[in-house]
Order: sequence, then structure tokens, then C-alpha cells
Amino acid sequence: MNYFDNPAIGSSTLSSFIKGQDYALKEIKPTGFMENGKIWEAWLEEQFTGKKVFSDRYYFSELPKLPESKSKLDLQSIIEILEADDIQAAISGGYVMTGKGVPSLTYKARHRVLDEIKDNGYKFPVCTEIWETVTKCWENFQRAKVEINGREGGLVDLFQDSLWQQEYFWTHENSAKCRMKSDVEAYYGHDPHCGFLADVKFTANMNTFRQNWSSKYVWQQEHYLDGFRRKCETMGVESPETMFFIIAEGVAPYLIHIWEMPLSERFYLTRDYPKHLEACQKWIDAGKPSKGYKQKVVNRWGRSVFDERSVL
Repeated sequence: MNYFDNPAIGSSTLSSFIKGQDYALKEIKPTGFMENGKIWEAWLEEQFTGKKVFSDRYYFSELPKLPESKSKLDLQSIIEILEADDIQAAISGGYVMTGKGVPSLTYKARHRVLDEIKDNGYKFPVCTEIWETVTKCWENFQRAKVEINGREGGLVDLFQDSLWQQEYFWTHENSAKCRMKSDVEAYYGHDPHCGFLADVKFTANMNTFRQNWSSKYVWQQEHYLDGFRRKCETMGVESPETMFFIIAEGVAPYLIHIWEMPLSERFYLTRDYPKHLEACQKWIDAGKPSKGYKQKVVNRWGRSVFDERSVL
């Protein structure tokens, strides 16, 4: 069974459920920006593992960027074509033809992309604009240092013997069935042997990332650390108290942000994680019903506030 087809609870489902159970029902469609993140992640994985995860999926395009328009035949539909089960048939059907049966000149840029994709073995194009960004982020990545247990070392050195895209399944004490697929795992040191867990992110807007951090990634952290702790225990390895988020900022100055949350800041998250997980499992077992509404008490900025009625 494909990892993402497994019904066990992943961090995306959990964080969406915590936001509101109806959000967990929303279909996530691929976007150009999501693909840029995949390009960056695949590039890193290939550098450190030698696996052709970048080379087998992508080719270097001569186009500065993928064409976009206000019609439905835009970048989004090209990505959907590339994600199709039968990509060759999807490419063939992607051309916009005139009544005379020839490609429409109105969509010349789109047709150029489709021609180029066919000429490159139906791989996904990495346009010059995104490749320049990846190159600059990679230069900064190689300069980045990280401190673990009071010792500073290069991020590249830590990643040298790393494992990527590791799947793990477990059952929580509250009977919730869980899954995780870590971006990066590493094991370092001796007596004791210690585990290192990291997630690779790519963003063009750190303010947007901060919003996702508070509503989404903090729960990914709790979920992954719970699973990784269990995995480390079975291996006789000391599990980490924190998870590192390695965030590439895809705009100048192309910084690599290294985020971690200390245990002292995670008290309420760690406390509430099991009850959210249990509620999510009960919702899944009930057939994922839609609720249709959500109520909360807010201040003038729309932030949740304490309600005295809850203790009356």
C-alpha cells in the first residue's frame, strides 16, 4: 500500500483536524509553489544519498518560468498533467487545438512547455528562475552550522550519513494508529548514540511560514517526535528532545533558517497532543463526518481569548 493511502493518522491530517475537522476533509491539489519545494528537497536528497530522486524526475528547462494565464489552461493544469497516472496521454490531451485540428497560436507558450516535456522523457521542468534560486539556497546551505548538545558543526557534515524519507508506523497508547515519513534522520556520537530528526522546508515568505508554524508545523513536530522516540527506543538510541526545521528562504538573501523549539516551550503542545490524536482517531472511526460550523470567543483582532463562561 502506498504510504499516503494508508488510513493511519499523519501529521497533515492531525493538524488540519485540530484546526477544525472539516479542514481535514479538504483535498490538497498540487501547486507550482509546492512543486518548487519538492525540487529543493529532491536536490538535497540526491546530494546526500546519491539516489537519483532529482535526476529521474526533473530536467533543466530553457524556459525562465512556466507560462501562466487567467484561463483554466495555466500552470496549475500543467502540473496536474505531470501528476497524471498516464502522463503521455495527459500531455497529448493538453494541447489546445483549433477547429482545423492544429495547435492554437493563442497557447503557443503552453505548447512549447508540452513539447519540451516530451523531448525530455516526460520529466518535470526545472525552469531557470527556480534553478537559480535552488543554486543560491544550496550555497548558503553548505555554509550553515547547527548546534546540538552544546556542540556546533556544519549542517552538511551532519547530513552526510543521513537517511531520507523514512516511513514509520505505530499505535499510540490511546489506540490511535499513526504514521510519519521523516525527511531526514541521522545518528551521531557514541555512548550514547543519539538520534537527529529534521524536516526540510522551502518558502518565499517567512511571514506565511510563521503562520503555518503556529497552526500546522508545531503539531507535525509533536507527531514526528512521538514516532521517532518510539523508533529510537527499539534501536537502543537516545531520542532527541527537539526536531530541527531547515527552511530555505526562496527569495533574496536566500537564507537557510534553522528552527527548533526547546522542550520548555512545548509543554502545552505535548500535553494536548494525545487528546487531539485520540479525538482524530474517533472522528476517523466514525466515518469522518462533516461538522459544518466552528465556534470560538475572540478579541478585536480575531484571536481566541479566555471565556469566563467556560468555568461558571
